[in-house]
Amino acid sequence: ASGKSDYQLINDMKLTAGNMFEAGVAKEVGAGDLQFNTDARIENGIMYAEITYTYAYDTVFLKAVKINNLNTSGIAEAKSSIGTYSDFNILVDVTSSMGIGASPTDITFMMNSNYKPHGKDCAFACHDNISYWRTQPVRIRLDVAKDAMQTALDTIEEEKHPDSVIRIGFYTFWENTTAEHIDADEDNQSDDFDWVASKFETHTQLKSGHSLIERRIVDFADKLPLSGIGQTESDPKQYALIITDGSTFDWHTLPDYESGDPRYNWGSGGATIVRADACDSLKDKGITVFILYTRYYPSNNGTNAGLMSQYISESVHDRNM
Repeated sequence: ASGKSDYQLINDMKLTAGNMFEAGVAKEVGAGDLQFNTDARIENGIMYAEITYTYAYDTVFLKAVKINNLNTSGIAEAKSSIGTYSDFNILVDVTSSMGIGASPTDITFMMNSNYKPHGKDCAFACHDNISYWRTQPVRIRLDVAKDAMQTALDTIEEEKHPDSVIRIGFYTFWENTTAEHIDADEDNQSDDFDWVASKFETHTQLKSGHSLIERRIVDFADKLPLSGIGQTESDPKQYALIITDGSTFDWHTLPDYESGDPRYNWGSGGATIVRADACDSLKDKGITVFILYTRYYPSNNGTNAGLMSQYISESVHDRNM
């Protein structure tokens, strides 16, 4: 199948299926009149070949009652998967909040640590020294994101069809940048997964600022082509994986914004969650979207995590799982 157009491949499938069917039947049946038609198609990377046949076979004993032949008919189908072409485009949040301890236990450890270069308790690695915290029995969100992306890469390599070509594009974002592409040598994507993993290590240093996530997703969408159907190298299927804690400081643009609502006074400085329509710019290009969403644990007292979780369930999950 490699390198052939769908038209060429379908013709080859029809010819091969017909030859195999005719040769196989010839060994199994006696004299008679065999007629058959072949058809073939490709759907979602699966090749289908179909034989519709009729067979009028000579009788032996029934000739005594003037029945010289009997007719039978049927359909036989075979299918086989073929490799597809896919581009996975990963967008990673590297803003300050991705330096928060990854769990309440990690936050407590950081708050209670004797390491206080700024003379205060802090659950943000980026407010102190991210390198120091990586020597401690504590994990920050960005570390979890890295592990999750490595697991995704390993799974793709293990599970993909041997003839499939999967390339990874790697982007980061923070408040004052567009979605920043981390260059492969001459292309936006690389099929060297080790290269992608190494770039995560060197290009995910935490930046100050907030997650203006809706704006960065629009930037991201602008950099990606329309999704293809994945049957040829020039028409790959496009996927987007967004790794973020979902905070945004565009809260005043929300249609149901009300001053004082705890949803809009969240975490550090008034962050909210991703708007339900945030990914429409990607979906409009036919891109399949996945979100690895890290819950924005409160880093100070008095915030209502339950209300935020309820809002996510009611307003976001129906559109962006």
